[in-house]
Amino acid sequence: MNRKCAWILLSMLVCVSSADAQTTWSLLDEGCRSGQSTLEVPCGDLGVFHFGDIVVPQGCSPNAQITETAQIYPPPPTNSYLEMSIFASALPTTPSPWTLVLDFKGDHGSSTTEMHSRMVPSGVDVVRKRLDTNDLAPLGSVVSDFHVLARLCAVAESVDNRAGTYPLAINMSFGRASIAGDPVSGQTCAVDSIACHLTRVIEHLTDGPGSSGAVVVAAAGNQRDLLFPASIDMVVAASMVDTTRMIRDGLMRPAWESPASYDALFPGNSLCLDDATALASGSSYSTSLASGMIAHARHHDPAIDPASVGRWRPLHWAPHNCYRLGLDWSLVGPCHPEFGEIMEGLAGGYSDTCWASSFFSPGTEYAPPQNQPDLPGWAAWTKLVGPTPEADPCLPCTGDEQDNGGGGPWSTDLFVDTSQSSRLPTGTLLDSAYLRVGNNFHRLMLSPQQIADLEQGNLAGITITGGGDLIQLSPTQPSMFFALKTDPAADCSVSDPDDPVCFFLSQPILVP
Repeated sequence: MNRKCAWILLSMLVCVSSADAQTTWSLLDEGCRSGQSTLEVPCGDLGVFHFGDIVVPQGCSPNAQITETAQIYPPPPTNSYLEMSIFASALPTTPSPWTLVLDFKGDHGSSTTEMHSRMVPSGVDVVRKRLDTNDLAPLGSVVSDFHVLARLCAVAESVDNRAGTYPLAINMSFGRASIAGDPVSGQTCAVDSIACHLTRVIEHLTDGPGSSGAVVVAAAGNQRDLLFPASIDMVVAASMVDTTRMIRDGLMRPAWESPASYDALFPGNSLCLDDATALASGSSYSTSLASGMIAHARHHDPAIDPASVGRWRPLHWAPHNCYRLGLDWSLVGPCHPEFGEIMEGLAGGYSDTCWASSFFSPGTEYAPPQNQPDLPGWAAWTKLVGPTPEADPCLPCTGDEQDNGGGGPWSTDLFVDTSQSSRLPTGTLLDSAYLRVGNNFHRLMLSPQQIADLEQGNLAGITITGGGDLIQLSPTQPSMFFALKTDPAADCSVSDPDDPVCFFLSQPILVP
């Protein structure tokens, strides 16, 4: 496979040439604007970025012009979510409290903004800015670091030069594969890289007077690899929590799919957007919940410092039987009833809404345990990554333990609900599926028809014989682990690590 091409959930092959994200840019001093460069992006106290054909305004010092191929963010999958609310797209001109959601147009941006807005208190405006709109077309046809920088610079310009206020939180439910040389700090990065300046803009926005700066929250990643810009020190990297353990015993542990490094743990799988729509699993929605809950707490307690060090998480507060935001294990902010409603849904309340009832499906046996198949995740395989799951073969991915009447050990089956799964992209094939329990991977003995139905999003569910007893062997949340490929002749069991022909995608199973 050409590593500059990637299959994503748009039923098409997105191919990005190196020239597509290649742009000439220069950073000039503040005020150096003439309107004659192809695109000029004022960035507050940091200066003015000029892109394309650059014309240095008279009286301004010419700086080095750099031609760079920026790292890109392929568009997200399309899942037919309804646009439930209309959000402002212009930055506020009054000092009212607000939050900012940066995302793609379409379903992904609609659903992450909607989930974020449910966490934000009344009286706080939510502004949604799209990354892939015509005004940024000179930066390339595919969203890259250039586009993210331009949107964040608009906030810096508003705050520094137009008497604007800092947003309580900035939500970025997306990320790209991290590469060698990506900055973690704007103080030590190479200034000839646009990723360095993106990092500096983020640091600038978090560093408001007193504690007035923004808290910037980004998706940490869904397949164990930490993404950029979540990897930046001043960005809160939001990961999926092991929701099963959180519900069953109150423990806050990362899901198996979460990267080892994270700054926030929030639910990210088996969520519902409305009574009929299950959301894909992913740290995109962990990010929406985290940023919204942080904004809620900061609105009630402005002294909360954007530079606070620790891990953000929702904590149950027994005296009032509610959830509050926690920084490490310290409670901050008031009770959050809307988050409590989400937890009630995850604990089983969604069974009457967007989760389907158990369908009949013939029992599927599983193979003896093996180590994790030696496959790269999507990001590592392609060096490209979409904002939230690259495919959704398990949706809503809830599990129901069912007595099979056999008596004795292995008498409890596990029904996995896949009734709202979407079809894989044309050309992307399902090689095999596993039930992951702890560090053991059990290959499911699916029939060719079941494999085909999973590929097409037509399989209502999978009944794993004895799976209910199997998942009791580990306290951690189990997962559906899929081996995917684009070449029908590829054998994923002998994938060459130097030239892999298959990749994995894993989705947590919520067993409330």
